Amino acid sequence: MRFFILSIFFTISLFSKNLIIGVIPYKSKEELVKVYSPLLEYINKNSEYKLELIVSRDYKHLISLIKKNQIDIASLGSYLYIKNLNELENTNYLATSLRLINDKITWHYNSFIITKMQNNEINSIKDLKGKRFGFTDKNSTSGFLYPNFMLKEEGIDYKKDFSKYFFLKKHNRVIEALLNNSIDAAGTFDQVVYDTQKLYANQIKILAVSYPIPLDVFISSSKLNFQDTNNIKKLLLEYKAKPEINQILGFTKVKENVFEDIKSIIKSNNY
Repeated sequence: MRFFILSIFFTISLFSKNLIIGVIPYKSKEELVKVYSPLLEYINKNSEYKLELIVSRDYKHLISLIKKNQIDIASLGSYLYIKNLNELENTNYLATSLRLINDKITWHYNSFIITKMQNNEINSIKDLKGKRFGFTDKNSTSGFLYPNFMLKEEGIDYKKDFSKYFFLKKHNRVIEALLNNSIDAAGTFDQVVYDTQKLYANQIKILAVSYPIPLDVFISSSKLNFQDTNNIKKLLLEYKAKPEINQILGFTKVKENVFEDIKSIIKSNNY
């Protein structure tokens, strides 16, 4: 199988339970190691569990790993979670991650449609007709579902109204393509925009901002038994990290109704 297995062991025990956590490749594997290492270190040091991190090939691949019981825990975007919920038999919602976004610790974030500041021809979504657009992945919440919804609200069908459109898989690739003038506009998530604005002043123009979106959902697969599921859930909800950008700071439980906007968009657009 062509996916990356990143093992992080901090203690060794003859009685440890080895578990595998799978994540979507919304960033490079090196960046994802930095995001998840503190959490894995915490669980490995404070429990009988020893976690290995798998970065799936793409978003669909992670769902297949869950269905085939090849992983114990998964972290997936809220769209991917809701879209596949009926097919993810005997999985359990564990928690929703907390992150530092624009200097605030939160369980939600936003999707942006952006262009370059220097592009004087584009000042609104309506100006995007005939332009080149970059998405991430068709199963990405902030890199496709919400950008496509915001485009449709302004009467733009990405299949018909763009001169070209691309699925670039990772958010950093979308930013690179925009800065290199390979595309004219893009859909991505807020933190990568804020990071880019800090690195490249006066380069990014924000055209639209989505409704608040729940951050990544952590679930247990049917491979994980009842006791281990409860233990992992408790560990996640007790986890607290120092506030740092691009890192999981903790977890919370959210109510089912926070996913209603996503369900409505999926239903109304037949995604």
